Amino acid sequence: MARREPRMRVCTLMMAAWLLFGAADAAGAEPRVVPLHAAPPTSNELGFDVSYESQTFPSLDAALQDCREGRVARADCDARPIVAQAGTEIISLAARWAEDGRPMLGTELLARDAATRRVRTLFRVTIEQSLGATSHIEVFASPAGPLLRVPVLLSGTGAFNRHFHFLWRDGAWQEIDAEGWLRAVALPPGHGIWKGVIMEPRDFTARSAIWREGDGNCCPSGGEVEVRLTLRGRTLEIASQTYRPPRAE
Repeated sequence: MARREPRMRVCTLMMAAWLLFGAADAAGAEPRVVPLHAAPPTSNELGFDVSYESQTFPSLDAALQDCREGRVARADCDARPIVAQAGTEIISLAARWAEDGRPMLGTELLARDAATRRVRTLFRVTIEQSLGATSHIEVFASPAGPLLRVPVLLSGTGAFNRHFHFLWRDGAWQEIDAEGWLRAVALPPGHGIWKGVIMEPRDFTARSAIWREGDGNCCPSGGEVEVRLTLRGRTLEIASQTYRPPRAE
């Protein structure tokens, strides 16, 4: 069983989240997830599964029991409150289990009604541990409002990631495109970003080393780039970028 945080630390986290998010902008709203695409895939070529289907449980204990016993083999499940908003607690649920002898990891986004204690599943991602990893959901105060990041790291020398980002807006957790801007970065010919870049949600910036043709995956030699992003609709786009060539030896 995953080790739980001390009670005092959890209470501090809940209080900070309440002060960060408040409750005024969505009073009475029942949190839900709005996928970025109308019909999101349940699996993909990168080796992980996602689900946006809502499932309801009478309590968090019932959701944890389903997590532990509703799989091929018994799972270790750890639930952590991360946000309090509009009479609802948003909870991160991380799980480990085995499936046909393969170690698996999963992360779920849950919403618990403060009055009825009923719990709903809003989002779920699972991945085979040999292909990558996922862990507890992170919460940020972004320039566009409260934002959740579901981390998904992919194995291999590429150090790639496929994080999911959800912005609280108009009474819902709206999934946003936080990676498409990578295709618009302007670089000299033969230069590129080869490895995963993690966008900083607190200020919508990103930095990356630059690789040139002939570089080893370990050793970028093309300088670096810094990008400032802005949210338009549900897509992060480049507001400005600064390319710094490699220093002359």
